Amino acid sequence: MKKLALFALVTLVVVFSSVGLAYAQIYGPVFRIEYNTDRQGKDIRAGYSASLDGCMNNCANSSECRAFTWVDVNQQPPNYNNPTPLCWLKSSAPGRRKNPGMITGIKQ
Repeated sequence: MKKLALFALVTLVVVFSSVGLAYAQIYGPVFRIEYNTDRQGKDIRAGYSASLDGCMNNCANSSECRAFTWVDVNQQPPNYNNPTPLCWLKSSAPGRRKNPGMITGIKQ
């Protein structure tokens, strides 16, 4: 029985490491996290969030949010002149593209 449980755990780790990290909120939705990934478009609204967790909570608490992209201060265009990371809430998860400093979460 212990061997079966260990095998199942190892299998889940391998599966999640190949497709991204799953992150579960306490009493909330599960998100698949994509590091260094932007999902451009389908924006509901943008806001400021000092942390990835704060951005994820904003999406979790919005019934229309299906995904988010959190943008580190260093990845924002120079004309933004913004000292706080941006949090883009999205109505769906559009096509992805690699972009350092951006983290996307998709509700599962």
